[in-house]
Amino acid sequence: MSSYTIELQWLLRGFTPMNENPYLYASPQSLIEQGRENFFKAVGNYPFKIWGDERDQQFKEEFERAFLERFMMSEIGYKRPQAFYLQLGSFLRRKMPIYTTHWKHILNEMYITSTSNTVGNTVGNNVQSDARTTGDKSHTDTEGSSDTKSHSDTNGISRSGLADTPQNNLDIDLDHLGFASQVTKSDSKTTADSTSQSETKGHTESGDYNVSIGNTESDSVTDSITDNKGRNKDVFDIYDQWIKSGYDLFSPVFQEMMREQLFVVFN
Repeated sequence: MSSYTIELQWLLRGFTPMNENPYLYASPQSLIEQGRENFFKAVGNYPFKIWGDERDQQFKEEFERAFLERFMMSEIGYKRPQAFYLQLGSFLRRKMPIYTTHWKHILNEMYITSTSNTVGNTVGNNVQSDARTTGDKSHTDTEGSSDTKSHSDTNGISRSGLADTPQNNLDIDLDHLGFASQVTKSDSKTTADSTSQSETKGHTESGDYNVSIGNTESDSVTDSITDNKGRNKDVFDIYDQWIKSGYDLFSPVFQEMMREQLFVVFN
């Protein structure tokens, strides 16, 4: 140990109920649970927003526990504790907005294993030719015409999920679905334009013949865009792959703390 500094554990002990003697020999985990909240009050407030709901506080507490576990036996890089609290708080206020944005992207995308984009365009044309029928006994003359145009825009969102496994969220919460093993989100937009023109003439002579002449033409154009995002693998398989990758969410933060000499580095 250096002659001018102190291990983090002794600072943490100062934030526990020291009037109870067992805390002098308390386990590291009990020191963390008893002293964490007051320790970080001394450090000061710092931003920690990932999802913008109650999960942020739970994740923040896990980060603070991981920090204390990582540096419990490390020596602070300052002679006075007040200087350490000031610099640690400054670091967290400067760096946490960057890291929380990074974590949000990783945690939201971690369980997405399938994405697709579909663009469709359909053009239709229909022509109905003349039709003739013989053998009627009536006399009728008819004429008619019609022009029809239509336009429609449709936007849709489809969401589905299978539950009963640990919580893993996409960038949607499926109406606050707490646990899900498979989740799919589909966004779609459809635009349709159609034009129809019809002309009809009819002439009927009693006891002679019937002639019906019709000519109908219609044109339509339909455009659609569909985006799908979901997962098609078991959540435990994805988690196992994540663990085997060796990636640690918090290690980059702790490494940067060491580079900024918040703690003493021994060569």
